[in-house]
Amino acid sequence: MRIQITQKFRPFSHRPGTKCLIPFTTWEVQVFPAKIFFRNLESGEEKCEEIDIEGPVSGFTVVQDLERGRIEVFGRGKKGYFRYFIDADSRPFLKKESLSLSKKRLFMGIHKKQDWEMIQRRFNMVEIFPFWIRMAQLVPEIPLPKKPMGTLKLLQDGQLDLLFAAAFQGILSPRLRDENFLGLIPDIPIPQNISPLGILHEGARQIEKLFFTTEDDHWHFLPSLPKEFHAGRYIYLETPEGDQLDIEWSKKELKKVIIRPAKTRTISLILKRGLKTFRIRKSIRQKGERGSKTVDLQEGQTLYLDRFMK
Repeated sequence: MRIQITQKFRPFSHRPGTKCLIPFTTWEVQVFPAKIFFRNLESGEEKCEEIDIEGPVSGFTVVQDLERGRIEVFGRGKKGYFRYFIDADSRPFLKKESLSLSKKRLFMGIHKKQDWEMIQRRFNMVEIFPFWIRMAQLVPEIPLPKKPMGTLKLLQDGQLDLLFAAAFQGILSPRLRDENFLGLIPDIPIPQNISPLGILHEGARQIEKLFFTTEDDHWHFLPSLPKEFHAGRYIYLETPEGDQLDIEWSKKELKKVIIRPAKTRTISLILKRGLKTFRIRKSIRQKGERGSKTVDLQEGQTLYLDRFMK
């Protein structure tokens, strides 16, 4: 039994002036065909760079490559085809941050073309949340202020759909000020020394709590699952104790769980929708046995849970 996600996360835009975060840095880049602007979302430092491209330009494309941790830009100018990359190593002033990369991924069945303008127009969190989870792993977390201000009010209230509309420019580049002026929050000045990057991380934590939470040794599966999130997979989830698990669900019910324990102990499973028992195996070749409510974990021993029943 395996739970896999094979989808590649490479959203793109054809819009000149698209803003993207540069993975493994605190910098944002705004890309035009003949000029790019850099801005550090922690310090406020700004730089710009001329690009030797003569227009008119056709097929202009900016790809936020969340697989390789870089931005790809390509198109065709008067002198022919051009293509270049922007990553943490491409400019001397871009300080690469050392991040503990997770393999965590969420997928809920959307296979549509990853044209970001179309994704924004569809405004479907089933489609958007997997990109949000992935992006949060690729940029450093800067602590948010304790006092909610600007778009943080939407974050505090857990209104993640409205937060997405108001707090992001380009391809998931966060803002404390609603620069789209949607009328969702008061338009007040925001101090320049406050970084918005933590919006990605705190938002990702709130997203994760829809699917899995822990309380001591009680594991809650699909505790706050919205009705539109009826099927999906979430792999390489981590508990505070360091356990890793993969989950799969469909028709709003848990179907499979793989647990890779970090330490030996007994845990309690809190299941929803009346599910009470399940099959548990230490190997996918075993017949297994029926389990209910509690599971004995042994460090280094992978467990396979399926056939959840009421």
